[in-house]
Order: sequence, then structure tokens, then C-alpha cells
Amino acid sequence: MRNRPILIYIVCIISICILFMYSNIYRNKTIYLVWKNLIDKSKSNGFGDKIRSAIATYQFCRENNVRFVLDGTDDICGKFLKNITTNEYPLIKNKKVEHIECPNNSKSCNFEYKINKKLDKTSVIFISTNKCPNNDDCISYKKNILSRDDKLFARYICEPRDFLKKEVETKIKTLPRDYGIQHFRFNDTVFENDIDENNSTFISFFNILESTYKPTDVLLSNSLNFKRYAKYKLNIKTVDCDGKLCKIEHIGKSTDYESVKSSFIEFYIISKAKYIKTISDYDWVSNFIKWPSLIYDVPLEIHKEY
Repeated sequence: MRNRPILIYIVCIISICILFMYSNIYRNKTIYLVWKNLIDKSKSNGFGDKIRSAIATYQFCRENNVRFVLDGTDDICGKFLKNITTNEYPLIKNKKVEHIECPNNSKSCNFEYKINKKLDKTSVIFISTNKCPNNDDCISYKKNILSRDDKLFARYICEPRDFLKKEVETKIKTLPRDYGIQHFRFNDTVFENDIDENNSTFISFFNILESTYKPTDVLLSNSLNFKRYAKYKLNIKTVDCDGKLCKIEHIGKSTDYESVKSSFIEFYIISKAKYIKTISDYDWVSNFIKWPSLIYDVPLEIHKEY
């Protein structure tokens, strides 16, 4: 019994050593998350998908003591975001980037397994992905799934360049005070071939808008026709460019500078809203709305099924 304290001490020391060993298992290793839709559109995700994947990869690196670098020098986002172009670009340029696809509401991508397998073999890996953060199923909206650290990281990578920040501030001055967002997301085909007022989804969405909007609401949608129609019928406020509706495009797929800039302006307008009401033509909540809501703590309400 006299030796028991010594044994306990030895066991504690061994346990601490094991914990230290595992906490440092990937020390001096780096994951580069690379966005590059300007030179490769094959695996380019929308901005909401990019944000969620950055948070997810950051979480993995934080939990496993891996160095994390996000670089978007070769991506359209790099022209508008302040903190995603790095001095490590010469190392990243021309490297093969492996895309890890993670379908919505599915763990079949085996993200952690694939990353761990690569880190066991090499100290530096280059990836792109659409992985969802911890506790998120990529479909539904759940409050409070991001930690304070997650939010600070996301706000850092989403910080706009100075010129864009000024343009956002100018646009907000044209909007109602204490504005809310009414957001109607049609499917991606609308970016190429807009939807008309006789379409059943168009009619359903408009009926929802008509019955729920307030004078202080701002209408956002990927359909110009829907915004034009609602503005005429309801006199609802929209985000305009030189007195006309701004043309927006899918940030992940477009390389049109002005259209992408308008989309980013809408993102920051969302981030400063008092609340958001949204509905999507897809089964999932629009990532373009969901992530600014979670990152900037803007209350979000999903309209009832149409």
C-alpha cells in the first residue's frame, strides 16, 4: 500500500505523455484549402458552400492540431475578400488539389478518414471540399451550432475589401431603417433562363411574400423577374444598381465581376439585417442565407411549405 501513491503518480505521468503525444500527432503538418474557380470550374461551390467547408476544415485542423491555410488567389472571391489571398500562393500555385465531395445530409464522404490517411503519409495536403461543419446536416437550419471561435474565424475570412465595404455602406443607406430580408431562392436554372409569373413556384412564392412582407422588408431572390414583378405589385424595396435591379450570378460558377460583386453586396446586406425570412425551391435551406444568419447572429425564419 506504501507504493500506491508512486504507482498513481507513474500512471498519471504516462497518461499525460500519451495525451501530449496524441495532441501533437499532426504538429508541423498543414492543410491548404484552395478555392480557384477562375482557373478550374469543375469543383467550384457557391459562396455558402465555401464558407461551410472552410469552417468544417478549420474545425478539423483545430481539433487535430494541424496548421490551416485558406487561399483564394485564383478564385473570384479573392477579388472581394480581404483575408483569403496569402503569401504562400507561390507554394500553392499549380499544385494538384484533391476535391472531397460531401453530399448533403451524408457522411459517405469520409472526410476525416481521407484527411487522416493523407496526413499519415505527407506533411502538406491541398484540398477543396463542400464538407459541412460539426453538428450540421447541410440541409436544415439549426441555431447555435457554431462556437464563438468558429464565428470569429468565419467573420475573418468573410471580411470584405475596403472598396466593397464602402459600397455596402452606401447601399444600406438606401434601404429602410432596421430592415429585414425576404429571400426567395429558385433553382439554379433561373440564373440562365429566368422564371415567369405563370410558373407554379413563382405564384406560390409571390403569395407567401404578399401575405408576410412588411414595409421595412428588402426582397432578395436569384430571379430578376420575381423581384421585378414583386416590386411592381407590392412596391417592396430591392437592392438596385443605378436605378435598376442589380444582376446577380452564382458566385461559385460566374467570373463576371460586376454580377459577382452585386451578389457579395447582397451577402453583406443580409449580415446586417434585423431578421431573415426565407424559402427555397430545393430541399435544403439556401446556404447563401443560412451561413450569414449563423455567423452574424441574424434570426432566421423559414417560410412554411408552399
